[in-house]
Amino acid sequence: MGVARLGYDDEVIRAGTLEELVKEDFGEPLHCMVLIGDMHFVEKEVVGGSAVDDKSWQEHTKHVKE
Repeated sequence: MGVARLGYDDEVIRAGTLEELVKEDFGEPLHCMVLIGDMHFVEKEVVGGSAVDDKSWQEHTKHVKE
């Protein structure tokens, strides 16, 4: 995940592979990168709402089960 200006009106939150995230425009700093480990299925759903590419997100997280 890439996060910029969290909590501000212009915050940006994107989830995806490093290849996808490097192409995203996060605008002005402050920026943060979050490396995701094992996820609960609820986390997968919530974080997936910020996915750069939904199809890619589903493919890369298909191992997460309910």
